Amino acid sequence: MAPLVIRAANLLQVDELEVFRLAYRFWHRRSDDADCINAAFDKYLRQKTAPPWVVHFARTVVQAYHRGNFDPVMFGIYPEYERIPLTWSLAFQTPRYVSLNTAGDVLVA
Repeated sequence: MAPLVIRAANLLQVDELEVFRLAYRFWHRRSDDADCINAAFDKYLRQKTAPPWVVHFARTVVQAYHRGNFDPVMFGIYPEYERIPLTWSLAFQTPRYVSLNTAGDVLVA
């Protein structure tokens, strides 16, 4: 399954570890579990076997590319200017023209 993961990484223009992170979010519908991802990636590096959630994600990426409806945003890849870490609070995710009070409530939009 290594060629499939590598192909998906090339199409998404990320490294293989990022494919594992994206696959985890895609499959589990929640943010990263670093321990699980690192353990799976370590096994991948040693044995060249990927868990089902990574294989499914990589296959979905490659199939979307071959069907002609490939959009990296579908898989969690956003342009650099739109990338915001999941750990940031709402106050940091708001545009600059929005005023917030200390509680994070929007005052002016």
